[in-house]
Amino acid sequence: MVRVRKDSVGIIGLSRSGLGCAKLYNYLGFKVKGFDDNYNLTIPSEYAVYFNDVYLGKQPQYVINEIKNYKFLIVSPGVPFDHPIIQFANSMKVPVISEIEAAYRTMNQNKILIGITGTNGKSTVSTLIYEFIKLHDDGDVYIGGNIGYPFSEIAYNCIDKKDLTIVLEISSFQLKMTNYLRTQVAVITNITSDHLDRHGSMEDYVYSKLKLFYFQLKKDHCVLNLNDLNTTSYLDLGALKSNLNYFSNRFLDAGKLTKGFLGAFYKDNNIFIQSFGKGQILFNLDLDKVNNPIFKQEGIYLDNLIPSLLASFIYVRQMKRREVDINKIIEVLNNFVPLEYRLKPVSIWGKIEFFNDSKATNLAATKSSVETVKNYFIRNGIKKYGIILLMGGVPKYSNKEDLWREMENLSAYMSNDLIGVVSFGKYSDVFINPFVKQSLKYMYAFSDFESAFYKAVSLGCSEQDNFDRIAILLAPGGASFDEFKSAEERGKCFERLVESFLLQKTKV
Repeated sequence: MVRVRKDSVGIIGLSRSGLGCAKLYNYLGFKVKGFDDNYNLTIPSEYAVYFNDVYLGKQPQYVINEIKNYKFLIVSPGVPFDHPIIQFANSMKVPVISEIEAAYRTMNQNKILIGITGTNGKSTVSTLIYEFIKLHDDGDVYIGGNIGYPFSEIAYNCIDKKDLTIVLEISSFQLKMTNYLRTQVAVITNITSDHLDRHGSMEDYVYSKLKLFYFQLKKDHCVLNLNDLNTTSYLDLGALKSNLNYFSNRFLDAGKLTKGFLGAFYKDNNIFIQSFGKGQILFNLDLDKVNNPIFKQEGIYLDNLIPSLLASFIYVRQMKRREVDINKIIEVLNNFVPLEYRLKPVSIWGKIEFFNDSKATNLAATKSSVETVKNYFIRNGIKKYGIILLMGGVPKYSNKEDLWREMENLSAYMSNDLIGVVSFGKYSDVFINPFVKQSLKYMYAFSDFESAFYKAVSLGCSEQDNFDRIAILLAPGGASFDEFKSAEERGKCFERLVESFLLQKTKV
């Protein structure tokens, strides 16, 4: 029998990750075959040279049949798991791997990977860790994956580098098709219902996230949210090889926990890092010494800061054998600017303050946004406040029953802080109907985002005499794809509408 030399790799999904992989594997001497469902896709000229063949749209069977001779098939994050090309590759026993694993396979051993996943907060946590460790490290430090540069681009640029640390934000889509990825520090921020339309079940979604822990070895460290029941209940401690580290946004007595290495917790406006067993305090950050207001109230940013500090402490103390410089930590926090479209204050007009959290694409993120805005007002001495919530987009649930149950729980939890809810988009009724039971003062549904925005503004203007401050909060709770190409585009639209509204008011 003639043995076929498998010197070709396939890449399905020719966005940034796919293009980065093409560049990397072309450099390594492979013939690169690209696939994308978009007939009209144009490959940038600087990347087109890395492909031997590019197939756009639906392909004839003779093209598909060639996949059986590939070394493996690399899948970009946006490609559905049940795509026909993936199914064919699986049927032919061709390894199907993520872009993350494809990049990981090419890297030398002289590297430290810090992996961050979770439903909410992973981009902010990744950025904070990157900024913290960059100031404590003499070597090269990179950030990429689901944020910044694709991992494959970093791998290409670092082929010959030895003293290397990479902070990787990793999505469930990327982990789903990853068979091995060892990270020396792994963080799971939290796990709540999200992307169930693609994963099919909560179990599949959670397990995809937990793989990040299971890939680790004995001397590695995992960082676990002690308050997150989905993470703690699904995690198989018996299958865990690495050192277990906990964090909590409440008091945590690490001395009373039987299994673990370090614990981080919040108490009396301080963040403490404590050893297990003896309960010795190894580090504390006094938030009164931090000038940046976003870290001075309970909510999203404080919740993200705690695991970021713990992971950075582990890296600096345990891996680099250095002391953590508290002044460098404070420097990073004082200079930190919220990432684009992740709960940032946009503008104030009169008593109305606009907040943009277009990246809140699931219901847990919406809940956290409302909680953070509420604490922001309380922290600033604003006792009489109200929130007008803009919700909409595409729900990420595999069935209506789960969505309805989550929406009802969310509406009951938030109702005391809301003046009203204005929903938008194709599924506006899905987002507004559960609030009917809560007897809110205002509930409106619109088919388009702009109409919903101006209704929210109109309501805010009419209520200014009744409140000291009113938040108009975009925290949609759904994906953006009914009206927009991305959450970023939705966030930009919100800020353009705010700017237009303020311009109109200055002309009056």
